[in-house]
Amino acid sequence: MEEFNYLYVKPYCRIHSYLVGLVIGYLMHRRAFRAKQLSWPLAVIFWFITVAIALSVTFGPFTAFHEDARPWTMSEKILYNTTRHLAWGIVLAWVTYACEYGYGGYVQDFLSARFWIPLGRLTYSTYLVHCVLINVMYFGYRSGLLFSTQWWMPCRFRLTHRMTAPNIRSMINMMTVMDKASTVGVIFLT
Repeated sequence: MEEFNYLYVKPYCRIHSYLVGLVIGYLMHRRAFRAKQLSWPLAVIFWFITVAIALSVTFGPFTAFHEDARPWTMSEKILYNTTRHLAWGIVLAWVTYACEYGYGGYVQDFLSARFWIPLGRLTYSTYLVHCVLINVMYFGYRSGLLFSTQWWMPCRFRLTHRMTAPNIRSMINMMTVMDKASTVGVIFLT
């Protein structure tokens, strides 16, 4: 619980990616930054660098958790944990820039596909209410919790699903009714 209070909740542990997003948003907003065109070889080099960074951030800790691998030293742990949010922010910044200014290619086609629209709405609404659902789940327990790494993830998923599935179903029904009501309102108002 101490790590949660000192590392997870505090904003300074995730400020790296937030600042990268602010900087790329500001630079993309400026007209001088928009006017600059990249050559295709430079864009391809940036894509290779981005993929390498994304793979190292995603699969880098595999050696730390694999049974046969050498355990990480403290300096390796510190280096990874201090740079992973910054590196992931840089990856997302390049993907945003590339897709906005025509260097996205297949990535842009995939990310702008129409099937993402309902999933985007669902995940955004889940983001808006997830804190309430977490509090309902944890404050609904009548006894203390025992955290065990062997059973916590599968049991937690099933327990969370059983407790929140009716709430999510009613939330989706409410969103559907609200969406239909707004459509009907738009039809009658126009």
